[in-house]
Amino acid sequence: MKGKILGLGAISGEDGNRYGFEVSDIANLENRNPDSLAGCEVDFEVDGNVAKSIFITSGGLMNIGNIQGQLMANDARGVRFKFLLATGLTFVGGIFSLIPLIGWVIGPICVLVGFVVMVFAVIGVSRASESKTLLRNFIIAMFVMIISVILAFVIGGGELIAAISGYGSINGTGIIVAFIIIFLGAIATFIAQLLFARELAFVTGQKFLLWAQYANILAGLTMVILIGYLLAIVAFALWVIGFVQMKEIRKRTDSDVMPWF
Repeated sequence: MKGKILGLGAISGEDGNRYGFEVSDIANLENRNPDSLAGCEVDFEVDGNVAKSIFITSGGLMNIGNIQGQLMANDARGVRFKFLLATGLTFVGGIFSLIPLIGWVIGPICVLVGFVVMVFAVIGVSRASESKTLLRNFIIAMFVMIISVILAFVIGGGELIAAISGYGSINGTGIIVAFIIIFLGAIATFIAQLLFARELAFVTGQKFLLWAQYANILAGLTMVILIGYLLAIVAFALWVIGFVQMKEIRKRTDSDVMPWF
């Protein structure tokens, strides 16, 4: 019989009746979070008022309850959903930011929401893997990047604004210091991001995520020429492929040896 899962332990059959079920009776549960099955279409056998030999035939990804469940879940499927959602929001935000006026509002909002979802994704994979360093490296990378940009803007931008407003002149010192801060901040950020990507690739079993970071670093170094933009596209593609193929999150141990490539 065919039906739809109403919630944990309840299926609505096509005959109009409701049937109870145990999660252990779902044959193809795989990495799905049991709390996010609402809306999934199923095929099952009936044993009295209980559903047995259940097969999920449609994931119901667009079901609001299912989406909420995946956003809250810290299993492999939930983490993958959050990373892909964050990546999609960031990409869409970047596209919208190119559109004058309305895009300048929608774009940053999408990027900001994407970043928040990314933080939750990192927290999720950090908890699932029981890693002591994954979240720390992510925070360090973001903190160093933000602080270096702010300092460079205050020092270099302050000199430019003072010169434009007539309260000072451009002697180049502030601008040089700003470039040094940006340069050193970029190096520190790339190192922290590389350590983060290395561990993320290890716990998810997806080296594509590590390769994406290498491509991203090369893109940053060659962005002044065409190849930099091509590498950025390659990095984005590798990042998406890595999470699409992700099936598990392994536990970290003190004896783990993580490869660099």
